[in-house]
Amino acid sequence: MANYKPDTYNISIDGKEYQREAFMLSFANSSQYGNNAHVSPNASVQDGLVDVCVIQAFPLWRFIEMGVRMFTKTADKSKYVEIIRGRQVIVKRAKPGPIHLDGEPRMAGTEIDIKVAPASLKILAGAGYKKS
Repeated sequence: MANYKPDTYNISIDGKEYQREAFMLSFANSSQYGNNAHVSPNASVQDGLVDVCVIQAFPLWRFIEMGVRMFTKTADKSKYVEIIRGRQVIVKRAKPGPIHLDGEPRMAGTEIDIKVAPASLKILAGAGYKKS
């Protein structure tokens, strides 16, 4: 981690342009990563928005603090975290590189397009389900 260099990202959120140097970008439509870690404590699956979490490079000695913030739902209170909400996000970067998609590592190109599809998850009740 000490040798990791942040990247510069050009981010368009609902047509508004941002340029950020970031250690990591995270896109959340719910507050929790898993294992009770909260990258964007106020994200909601019901608001039709994706939270763009810009995590700036931070000093290595703050690594534990940043981890604690994830598990105490205070990541958004850190001066190293900026959260911007929107419906459509386009991220451009200088070169292709790794991403994680729902925790799975993948490679992606120089442009990533993220759109929210509100109310698109359909849940079907299986056998043995009793409606209350």
